[in-house]
Amino acid sequence: MSVQHADYAPRVGERFTLRRLDVQQPDVEATLTEVADERRCGGWLAWSMTFDAPVGCEQGVFEVSAPDVDARDLMLVPLAASPGGTLLHATLTSTYESENDHV
Repeated sequence: MSVQHADYAPRVGERFTLRRLDVQQPDVEATLTEVADERRCGGWLAWSMTFDAPVGCEQGVFEVSAPDVDARDLMLVPLAASPGGTLLHATLTSTYESENDHV
């Protein structure tokens, strides 16, 4: 199952558990700080989300989970420092079919 914008947009401000999958590290708690609006262009649907994670969180593949949200594997990359740590960012894309895609 894919990651859906509607599953995350109403959860801004909530805490998520980030479990690093590509290296052994303890799980960390992070706050979902932003879910950008979906954008459609040329048959692609794109959106992004940002988590405020503890200092020292680096780029990697994380299992992202929270109560009542199925765990999903996401590539998170550092975006900027935050007062409490590091902002980690995920950009998500999928294809869609629009009226303009039919020729």
